[in-house]
Amino acid sequence: MGIAVTFEIHTGFVSALENRAGRYTGSPSFSLNDPSVTYYSPGPTPAFPLNQGDYVAVAVKRTIVPGAQFVAFAYRGLGVGASAKALNAGWQILCIIAGATFIGFEIAAPLTDVAPVVPFLSFGSLVVFGIFRLISMRLACRALDAIESPLTARFGEL
Repeated sequence: MGIAVTFEIHTGFVSALENRAGRYTGSPSFSLNDPSVTYYSPGPTPAFPLNQGDYVAVAVKRTIVPGAQFVAFAYRGLGVGASAKALNAGWQILCIIAGATFIGFEIAAPLTDVAPVVPFLSFGSLVVFGIFRLISMRLACRALDAIESPLTARFGEL
């Protein structure tokens, strides 16, 4: 039994990079190609790994976030023989740590008089979300590593 997650693979030159506050508070965003398609990576990051003009492939899924068409899970530099890397895994790790910590607090000393199921469901969902996203990022890296890296960009993309 495995997790079935499918990704779209998009390639192009990075443009319109917003790696500080970005269009989405605290989350970096970028575009590929012209006409541009907007991608974002949820959660804050101290140093976004992509630079404007990089030729990359990204593993993405459609998103419901207004203003962005896709959420990016992983990237791979093309033409340099690089391996795929997860984009912004810190947010998912933070969800796992925070959820596990609050579940531990709830076990040690109940925070509310509400039925104990409610805190476990809410904090447990953080842990499940974080784990699912990390697994998805790993699968996205595998999908990107499986594609053949072109040595150069096609003339029509320049």
